[in-house]
Amino acid sequence: MEENRDYTAYIDAYLEGNLSGDELKEFENQLKENVDFALEVKAHQILINTVQQRSIEEKLKAFEASFIPDKTSLIDAYLGKELTEELLELVENKIRDDEQFKDEIEAQKLLIEQVKRDFLKGKLKTFEDSLSEEKEEKTSPVFKVERPQEEKSKEVKFYTSRTFAAAASICVILLAAIFMLKDYGDEPTNTIVSTYTIKVENINEGLGFADDGESEVEVEVIKNKELKGYYEFEDKTLKIYSSEKISNIKLEFDATSDPSFLLKLDGKKYLIDYTSKPTQLK
Repeated sequence: MEENRDYTAYIDAYLEGNLSGDELKEFENQLKENVDFALEVKAHQILINTVQQRSIEEKLKAFEASFIPDKTSLIDAYLGKELTEELLELVENKIRDDEQFKDEIEAQKLLIEQVKRDFLKGKLKTFEDSLSEEKEEKTSPVFKVERPQEEKSKEVKFYTSRTFAAAASICVILLAAIFMLKDYGDEPTNTIVSTYTIKVENINEGLGFADDGESEVEVEVIKNKELKGYYEFEDKTLKIYSSEKISNIKLEFDATSDPSFLLKLDGKKYLIDYTSKPTQLK
């Protein structure tokens, strides 16, 4: 028994490369000269390989059961090159020895490639849709609203979200312009400041305006810087254009005078007559 054990250890030492120079030379001579000895060494080599293979299979099964219980995770780790060298060797051995496992890996690889293609198609579709939306925004129609009461028609545009920043900047500029104009005192024209009903003093009774039974006139003081110092007089209404209020207004009628009316504004006197358009006070 002891002799067989030493004999087996002698063969193991050769297969493992642990024999010295003289021992290795003697062993190789026996392989050439002794056929039975050569067959025994070969059988021993086959036995060792079988034991090693079984050990590898058992390790792989233990790995699959303990660390990655499902094949899908194992294959994913293999295809993703996330296995350690030892685990990679175990999987490659299984691929070589297990045809079904090899087919499963190929199927999963095709599935992953299909998922990648579908993902890329989705990204491409999203990109194309965004280009289409941007094109529609650039070609969006402009709607105009006509307002008859305004001197000029204003164009009203409906902008997309991409133009909000520019629109906000324009609004800021417009607001600044409005405040600047306000600071300079500009106000809407033709603003009625006050309205008076005054009696017309008839200098020569029995003549002209008072003879017809009309002894009162409606006076409107209108604020308008551009027409300051002008008036209109028709239909029993006297319009006086001024930039400020007038506290004292009097009107006299003299049929012998031309013009026939004398207007007194805060102590100043002006001759006026009927007129339907703005006329300067003189």
